Amino acid sequence: MSSVPTRPVTDRLIAVELLRHQLQAIADESADTVERTAISPIVTEGQDYGSVVLDARGRLLAGGGVATLHWVGATRAVRATLARYRDSLAPGDVFLANDPHNGGGMHPADVMVQRPIFACDELVGWSVLSAHLMDMGGMAVGSWTPHATDCYQEALRIPPVRLISRGSEVAEIWDLFRTNIRFADLVEMDLRGLIAGSHVASNKLQPLVERIGATMFRERVDALIDATSRALRERIRQLEPGVYRTTSWTEWGDSFVTTPCALTVGDGRLSFDFTGSDPQIPFFINSKPYIILTLFAPLLAARVAPDLPYNEGLLEPIELICPEGSVVNSTPPAPGNCGHMHLGQTAAETMSQCLRLAMWASPDFQRPNGDGGYEGGSALAPNSYWATDTTGQLDAWMMLDGLMLGQSASPGRDGEDFTTRVFDLPGRPTSQPTPLDVEAYESWYPILLEERSLILGPYGAGQWRAGGSLQYRFAPRGTDRVGGQMLGYRGHLPLPGVGGGMPGATARFAIERAGGRADSIGMSSSDVVVNAGDTFWLRNASGGGWGDPLLRQPGAVLRDHLEGRLTRDECDAVYGVVVRDGEVDEEATADGRASVLIARLAAATPPAMPMNADSAATGGEPLYLGVLQRGSHALSEASGAVLADAPNHWTAGCPVLVQAEDDATVEVRSYLDPRTGYALATEVVPRGAAQSFSSLPTRWIVSARTGDSRQDTT
Repeated sequence: MSSVPTRPVTDRLIAVELLRHQLQAIADESADTVERTAISPIVTEGQDYGSVVLDARGRLLAGGGVATLHWVGATRAVRATLARYRDSLAPGDVFLANDPHNGGGMHPADVMVQRPIFACDELVGWSVLSAHLMDMGGMAVGSWTPHATDCYQEALRIPPVRLISRGSEVAEIWDLFRTNIRFADLVEMDLRGLIAGSHVASNKLQPLVERIGATMFRERVDALIDATSRALRERIRQLEPGVYRTTSWTEWGDSFVTTPCALTVGDGRLSFDFTGSDPQIPFFINSKPYIILTLFAPLLAARVAPDLPYNEGLLEPIELICPEGSVVNSTPPAPGNCGHMHLGQTAAETMSQCLRLAMWASPDFQRPNGDGGYEGGSALAPNSYWATDTTGQLDAWMMLDGLMLGQSASPGRDGEDFTTRVFDLPGRPTSQPTPLDVEAYESWYPILLEERSLILGPYGAGQWRAGGSLQYRFAPRGTDRVGGQMLGYRGHLPLPGVGGGMPGATARFAIERAGGRADSIGMSSSDVVVNAGDTFWLRNASGGGWGDPLLRQPGAVLRDHLEGRLTRDECDAVYGVVVRDGEVDEEATADGRASVLIARLAAATPPAMPMNADSAATGGEPLYLGVLQRGSHALSEASGAVLADAPNHWTAGCPVLVQAEDDATVEVRSYLDPRTGYALATEVVPRGAAQSFSSLPTRWIVSARTGDSRQDTT
């Protein structure tokens, strides 16, 4: 029998694919409308906005704009609106919400403008446009409040309310909005740009549905979501069943907030359990499950399904378990204006690392995008500023240069300079807002950007190194002072490397005062003042390296030296590469690297469970990068050294080299191959913390119970 689909089946598949592209075009066109009609540079230049098309139930169909992190948040906003207004929705309605505790988006400044779309006399979908508005009230200019202790201090909190009812503006809501925010004229124009975008989407979707009929539209939407979900589940089934754990920490001042995550892989589903996370705190980093999911979804799509449509089908196989009242599932009155940044991004990256552990233990999993290292979303340092300009008017802006990190390395390539994401989604120019041009900053705001440059040095070292990060300096110009709220993280705990790669750089803020004194500024400081004559300085964090730095090709180290990234001393101290007269001294390099490996083993803490055995057999199944499972044994793929017996952690037989960072609160632990001294894995943890990762495929646990040693060791 022929396997070629019959004509009716083929026609249905073509119709569904055509609808997908039509929905994507609608999302993109409504997003373009926002960029053309909004006013604030953070929207028009920085592109901090998003556009989505949803079905009548609030399921994600297509997303447009740059800020992909808004897309899943929009589904939650619409479902809250449906729960409250389902029986009174009418053509011409437009709703607004901004409160994460009550039907809003990512944080109060990311408002969600929602328009129900009707066709064939019924509700068929929603258009949601969202953007960062430069002020939404509250105790601080710009509504960023690191010192807020509850959500009532942060901003004007708006549950789902009608801005427009049956085509007519609801004057009372507009008046409340204007009265409670700064820069009302500016912010209102941005809000009206979002409304215009939703109008464009409605005008495009309505005739599309009327041409094919509402029933056919629903059937094709269901087929599109189901096809995406089925395809993703099949890829998840390629992952090795088991439990994969990662613990991460979010900085708050000099303390660390803990978010442990356990991923259970099985039956085409991914279940992420954050049980054990710290209770919610009176600081603005508390988050929500839907926020964490919307931050994780682009990472999942880019790593596992870059070719699949980005719609509700990507979310259906994912489960989040987040204890209520914790930092990952906060309740009022917890503040959370940076819940989508500090802790939310860290929690999403923790989920992504759990997924990587599962990928690395899966012999049959096809990696569409390789094995990229840690994403930089959990290492950003954007800041909010305000000043009185030459006309006496108060103004506010965001410095998004804190998003220009050095990308983490990947196997086979160094990280890119000045970018956060390892992979972007198909058709998306980038997956996050971008900094403004220098001319835009200086023409709009009373500042002078004195420097934007590459940070030099060996941070993120590895067989493949991290990309270079940006540093910048600015000074007030035409104003007596500039005030700011610091929104940075990773001031203590850098992003880890992978597979023995070294951690990245940490972030640093400082003000060089007019008198010559340099004041260090905390990562989450409030009401920082840069006076005329002072200079503000930001040094960004960076991603980590991939693989042991001693495995980097000497020629690549020499190239970095000749480009000015590394000094001769750094080439030697970090990579063991001796450079003389612009050339690599091959003999001295080989001798030096051998000496470093011997010294590592001598300085390391002895293994918790020494194995003192090598493997005589070959082959095995992956357990971690460079680590194989052979029967009930874990061993180094490169040297054959046996590292552990099941069900122990595969590092049980590894000497552990502990290196203190310059920051006394943090330590770097490298788990060494006991035969060679090369680092198999490196973690960065608060001093004294327990091991931060474990990989427990079901076959590893089963081998311990069955005593499976079919491939013996000697």
